Amino acid sequence: MKLAKFIKNVYVSGFPRDGLIAAFIDDSVEIEYKKLKSNNNIYSNKFSRIRFVLDDGIKVTSIKGTQSHRDLKVKEEPPSKEHIKLEGEDANQLVFTAILFRGKNVFKLEVDDNGESKSWDLIIYHKSVARDWVEGLARAVILIVALNTFIIQGSYIPSASMMNTLIEGDYIWVNKSAYFLQEPERGDVVVFNFPYDPTRDFIKRLIGKPGDKIQIKDSKLYLNGKLRLENFTQNDFISKPGPNNIMKPIPVSNLFVDSQIAYLPEFLYLLSWDENINLNESSYFSKNLNAVVGDEVDVKDYKIGPFRNPVKILAMPGDNVQNMTGGLQTKSGFHPVGSYALFYMIPRQSPDYKTAYEMDEITIPENKYFVMGDNRDNSQDSRFWGFVDRTKIKGKAMFIYLPFNRMGMIRNKFGVVKK
Repeated sequence: MKLAKFIKNVYVSGFPRDGLIAAFIDDSVEIEYKKLKSNNNIYSNKFSRIRFVLDDGIKVTSIKGTQSHRDLKVKEEPPSKEHIKLEGEDANQLVFTAILFRGKNVFKLEVDDNGESKSWDLIIYHKSVARDWVEGLARAVILIVALNTFIIQGSYIPSASMMNTLIEGDYIWVNKSAYFLQEPERGDVVVFNFPYDPTRDFIKRLIGKPGDKIQIKDSKLYLNGKLRLENFTQNDFISKPGPNNIMKPIPVSNLFVDSQIAYLPEFLYLLSWDENINLNESSYFSKNLNAVVGDEVDVKDYKIGPFRNPVKILAMPGDNVQNMTGGLQTKSGFHPVGSYALFYMIPRQSPDYKTAYEMDEITIPENKYFVMGDNRDNSQDSRFWGFVDRTKIKGKAMFIYLPFNRMGMIRNKFGVVKK
């Protein structure tokens, strides 16, 4: 910065860096703000501190400040030891303090240089409130666009294909930078462009990577020839229909014709039950293939979509059930009359969706990935329309932020090898 010969340096501080638009010497030569040195008070001090370091022998005649039609009160202060130590200056330092207003602030320094009168002007422009708001809003918009484009994206879950990991109506954050420096891993919940309509985003769990061999037998996943036990997926089950094709509980008395102790046969489950649960011709059960006593089963409805009534498994095929006064005794405890119901749960394997539960072994090509929804019998995924190209994967689902009662991290999950 070009200074008068009698001035060693000038320091301006005490207002936010973003507040200073420009500074001028003698109202003509513009100074880049970076060339105006600042002290540690620049973010915290509400005053503008103007500090001049002059040559020895220079005497200040006066210093005045003006802003618009008002005079600025300029106060001389002795230089602090911190200033001298910080800047390494031990010359004739003069420190002046003045409030800095928005708009044009003019400081005029007049000195006596060995009998010769000299002057120097420093003009500082500070932003208006309107400009502060406009620039702040512009920065916020740029930041949001940049974050949404490169770092993070908000998404809405429109279907039940990922239940119960994600359910219809969830709002999630997607980490779009997750795969900048690393490749997708099995078990990641990924967001990608649908291969047949790149304008649509799909979300599924990544099951296979390039080179993997995938096979599905009786709704069970085989990866590279080994069965994977997945405790987070859901499959559909139907019950033996009663009148009007509506699921109906099996009378518990049918179990105890010959004895007060009975073993539950194949497909027959004892479930916790609420008499307020309504069943109709479109009702069905949804549960994990590896569910055990104590796990939840969803009572769902094809017509209503994501609607669910979670009930618990009290006893399952192979378990013994004892008929006692006032209820049933199982290994999970005593269950009073009215708190349970007996249902057949038979896998829903429609010929129209055979690919969902039976698929010959395939090898995933280079740069391709195999994905499936956690709600296996209600998901259109790689079993039906093929692989996802690496370039189409946009990011990794990481957090549910709405609704509040479901808020939490979205975990990487993958089936363990059956021993």
